[in-house]
Amino acid sequence: MNKNFIKFLEKHIGTITIVACGLILVLPSLLTRKWDWIDFSLTGQIGDTIGGITAPVIGITTILLVYLTYSSQKEELAKTREFLEDQNKKLQLEQVVNSIENLIKETTYFIDELEYFGMKGVIAIRNYEMGKNGEIIGFLDEFNAILIRFEILLSTIRGLENTTVKGNYLDRVYTLFYSKILWNTKANIFDKQKHNIKLRNDDANLIIPKYARLSVNAIEYLIARGIVMTSGDKENNIAELRTEIK
Repeated sequence: MNKNFIKFLEKHIGTITIVACGLILVLPSLLTRKWDWIDFSLTGQIGDTIGGITAPVIGITTILLVYLTYSSQKEELAKTREFLEDQNKKLQLEQVVNSIENLIKETTYFIDELEYFGMKGVIAIRNYEMGKNGEIIGFLDEFNAILIRFEILLSTIRGLENTTVKGNYLDRVYTLFYSKILWNTKANIFDKQKHNIKLRNDDANLIIPKYARLSVNAIEYLIARGIVMTSGDKENNIAELRTEIK
């Protein structure tokens, strides 16, 4: 049955029921009289006649009532299912958001705790010197771990269905990378230490391209969002960084 018919039944079911009940009450009286144009005494037992006429009316009315009940329950079930699915999506989003928030806090902490000869954070990145005597082993490994965290963060954020939440977190993460990692690394590790790193570090072929790819994506994203301004220097830096992306 189409929706228009169901709506008609829902609107007029009271009238239909009253008419059906009225017929059931009136028919015995009508069918026990002798009319000029028909004599029901010739049609068989009066009970059979009444039953044969009223049973379909009762049956059809019952079927309509049952169907309306079923339709109402089906609609309620659909609404309940939709509500539960919506609640499940909200719960999943909340879990992912909490995970992203924790990752951002941890990533910021690891950047600030990155140490090199007593210097920490962005200052350590600016002053890192490959192969310096007494260099703390593992600086580049820790730096690489930070880059991996950014990749995990961005991958998680891109998987969000809510475009508003996704956009807000991409803004935050790319801005964090831009402000703490991108230019500090570019000025020293990329521009000054890249050659030595490639010669002396077995993971250079992973670290340098990873940094370059994240940097290009960050600059282009933040320019597109209007968070930073485009310039000739940025375009030149993007071109230079692209040469290291494999």
